[in-house]
Amino acid sequence: MNGPRTVLRAGVAVILPVIVGLWAFAPLPFPALPEPLPTPAADERGDPRPALDLAAFHAPLWVTPPPPPPPEPTPAPPTPLRFQLLAVLQERGGLAAVLYDPDADRLLVVAEGQELAQGRTVERVTTSDVRIRDAAGARTLALEQSGAPGAPGGRR
Repeated sequence: MNGPRTVLRAGVAVILPVIVGLWAFAPLPFPALPEPLPTPAADERGDPRPALDLAAFHAPLWVTPPPPPPPEPTPAPPTPLRFQLLAVLQERGGLAAVLYDPDADRLLVVAEGQELAQGRTVERVTTSDVRIRDAAGARTLALEQSGAPGAPGGRR
């Protein structure tokens, strides 16, 4: 059974992989590299290129938007009318209002168009209310309903 053909086949089966392995792992020829150029020392640089500007790396990459402006302050509320309407009188063919000023502790009898203290003017006098205009606008003082029998709007 061990004929010459079997020995030949076994020899080829062993030698062929050894030859292929040597060929596969053999180093490849490579061309010779040129010698690197010598770098000049730092003092003797005659390089025409500018030096690296490191300040460029400190520039911000993004900029946050500025904060919104603060809201405008709201105007101060108008000073309250401290007058109290006590009565409306029929006087010289027109109406006049009797006002109580608690700051001065006095009564005022005013007619339409009359100017009060602090730039206030009586704009209109009716049988039930008085309209006073100042820098803040027009404000109305109404008669207080007493609730007495026989009074307008009172109990019966």
